[in-house]
Amino acid sequence: MALVLFPHGALAAADATRLSADALHAEFEKDPVATEAKYAGQRVVVSGRFNPTFPRTQFSMVGEQGLNFVNCEETPAPLLAAKAQIAEGTLVEVAGTLRFRKLGTLHFFDLQGCTLEKREPVVARATATTAVPTPKACDLVTLEEMRAAVGADVQPGRAGAPDGTDDDRGCQWKAGSTTYEFYLVEDAANVPSRFETTKQSPGTVPLSAIGDDAFWVAKPRILQARVGPFLMISGGWGEGMAGLIAAQTTAHGAVTRLQGVLARRAGQPWLDACTLLTQAEVDTVLGRAARAGSLSAAPAAGAACTFALTGPDAAPLERLAAASVTTFPLNGGPFASVKDWGAMLEASSVAEMPGTLFSDAAGSAQLAFEKGGFLIVIGTAASDAAKARQQAIALAKLAAPRVH
Repeated sequence: MALVLFPHGALAAADATRLSADALHAEFEKDPVATEAKYAGQRVVVSGRFNPTFPRTQFSMVGEQGLNFVNCEETPAPLLAAKAQIAEGTLVEVAGTLRFRKLGTLHFFDLQGCTLEKREPVVARATATTAVPTPKACDLVTLEEMRAAVGADVQPGRAGAPDGTDDDRGCQWKAGSTTYEFYLVEDAANVPSRFETTKQSPGTVPLSAIGDDAFWVAKPRILQARVGPFLMISGGWGEGMAGLIAAQTTAHGAVTRLQGVLARRAGQPWLDACTLLTQAEVDTVLGRAARAGSLSAAPAAGAACTFALTGPDAAPLERLAAASVTTFPLNGGPFASVKDWGAMLEASSVAEMPGTLFSDAAGSAQLAFEKGGFLIVIGTAASDAAKARQQAIALAKLAAPRVH
């Protein structure tokens, strides 16, 4: 399929370094210092799939698996105008000066002075179940999530399964002398029955926050979960509650990314909840630093992004989820409208945000609104109901403009 050429500025695209969003992230994870030294301040052409879920003032691309964002910073007016003419998932090439930015434990890749070099209309993409391939294990857990979970300098993951094979079904990370492992199998129905056997082992804890078929095994400290036809196993975690929370932090992201793969294969709508709030915004609203956002699965192909407080002064509920964003597609999801959600919880309206419904219980709050074909639920946990409500409203006002 021929690419459609667009006029561009002073940059001669043929002379610029060309790389994909996936390749840029992979190179950075392998050697962050060398990658930044190589590309920072350089004019490059980055290719990726157009993603419209970011604020209207930005132009964003993602890699082939829906991960690995590269964003245009202060997007020029001509490129903003072109956004309305580009379908989600369209392959685009954008030129700009590359800037590396860090916020807490998260890394961002920004292009300045962006120009749209090429775009390729997507025709009949993902019409068959094989159109969206099985992701590599190392693509399902980010380095930022691992470092947030472990609380130490984790080395980038490399392909390698816990069974000793060196393939893309497995990934390993190292922090000092400790090795953390992640293993992925598709077509879990054919996985040996030891999954069910392990599920019944002494010390097994169900993990309903991750999924109906997810659990933690205290010995040998592994987390296992089924996601549709996928079976994922992660291990190498520490003892007690700390090990469980660390394992969940990484599992949340992997499960939601697998849910995204299944949704795209089925042609279902999908809105990544973690694009709706930034870490800095959550920290500001909560009034103290929260752990980096982690993804988790929600019913009916929804997606959730949670932010947990750290430190001894945080209440138990706040440590697990001080704030969260959950998105449900209204077409085919568990709710047909925000009214259905409100009736289930006996929610009341919020005067500050027309069309928004609110519910609270025992120091936690939920605020919901519908926009762009999705139901968006903002949740908070605080020491008292009034504070939780105030925080939920503030976060909802930040998230709402980013849903188109």
